[in-house]
Amino acid sequence: MQIRIRRHTVTLIRTVYDPKIKRGRSVSLGTFSLDADEIPPEIDARLRADEREQIQAILRRRKTSRELELEEIAARALPANLRRAVRWYERQNKSTDLAALARTSRDEFSQLLAAMVRAGVGRTRQRRKTSKS
Repeated sequence: MQIRIRRHTVTLIRTVYDPKIKRGRSVSLGTFSLDADEIPPEIDARLRADEREQIQAILRRRKTSRELELEEIAARALPANLRRAVRWYERQNKSTDLAALARTSRDEFSQLLAAMVRAGVGRTRQRRKTSKS
């Protein structure tokens, strides 16, 4: 089976021997998006187990790669998003929904700060030592 990946499309082609013309013919098993989470059922039904595993491995690699890209995009856009969030919070009136959102945001932000420290780019401010008398 041939797996052709062009841009964001996966095309599956199997060569089948045709005794009338005494050579192989290419038969398309189907086409689907490279961003798909799984193989479409109508195509999956036509595949052998080894072919299925090969395609699933490609889809897993693509999903992992895309997730890493999205994480980088999120990290690079974070400063601008934080500025927008500051402006948004400043315009809000107190409400119970706002408190829950703020609590969730603080928890996630704490995890972000901890990750920055683990990456070696965390706290830059030097804390003063307090003397105990």
